[in-house]
Amino acid sequence: MRNYYGYTRVCQDCGVVMLGVACNRKRCDACRDSWELERQRQRDHTTPLDPPPSTLEDDVKAAADAGLSYGKYKAMQLMSKEEDKHVRR
Repeated sequence: MRNYYGYTRVCQDCGVVMLGVACNRKRCDACRDSWELERQRQRDHTTPLDPPPSTLEDDVKAAADAGLSYGKYKAMQLMSKEEDKHVRR
């Protein structure tokens, strides 16, 4: 059995020598805490994804306003997108 906690490592952030640590350890305890806090801040500050362009309620309302069923309305939208693709070529 391999002893995973018998390694001597140097912290990649501050350079402190760590004795008897795991073979995959990269940071000391203090640097690890600050690194994890910084990563959490970066995750929290990322911009959320854009909302979908249309919701089901919007499509149903637009179909009713056009006097069509939802299925016919979506088929009409799909056909117009297909025609736009063929015209652009």
